[in-house]
Amino acid sequence: MPGSSSYFYADEDDFINLLEAFKSLEEYKYVQIRSELNCQNMVYHNPSDILLKAMVTPEKPIRTHSFLIMEKEEKVNSRDIVLEDGSGTIKRADQNNNFNSAVIAFGGNAGNQTVLMSDINTVGDTEKSIEIYKKFRKIVLANTTRVGAKGNPYRLMSGAFEKLKSGWHLTQNKVWSSGVEEIKLSEIEKTK
Repeated sequence: MPGSSSYFYADEDDFINLLEAFKSLEEYKYVQIRSELNCQNMVYHNPSDILLKAMVTPEKPIRTHSFLIMEKEEKVNSRDIVLEDGSGTIKRADQNNNFNSAVIAFGGNAGNQTVLMSDINTVGDTEKSIEIYKKFRKIVLANTTRVGAKGNPYRLMSGAFEKLKSGWHLTQNKVWSSGVEEIKLSEIEKTK
């Protein structure tokens, strides 16, 4: 089985509720994929502790941190990346070196009445990575509503859905590419 992804839209209150639901899965830790300069990758045991680092805000409208989700006893493997400008090293702990993990990357309020997409995924196909992905995906699905056509649905948490209804836009890739693909409520209604 190749990797899997589940995309969803959420605002700050939605993330607080989602991370509270993640607390029911006590056997996991959250590992910062890209460390701060000249530091180790931060490891969190309480999912609520990652909120401020993980979430996109109008003041920080780009995604700067994603997290591996791993069993607490699993060893974290990282590799050093020496920056070309000579300022130091960052440590990268990703699924290439941590096969038994899933990844969560939060979007959020990117400013200009735009909600950036969030993602929970796994690029691996180990039994453990699939199990982790499915457990967390189940919580995401339980806290979102599917909107749109069956072949092209959007998953929205309640706060993001209210923002969409009040004129906000959803964007899938504001940060990932130069083109901004925004989704408006009228476009979703056309797919129903």
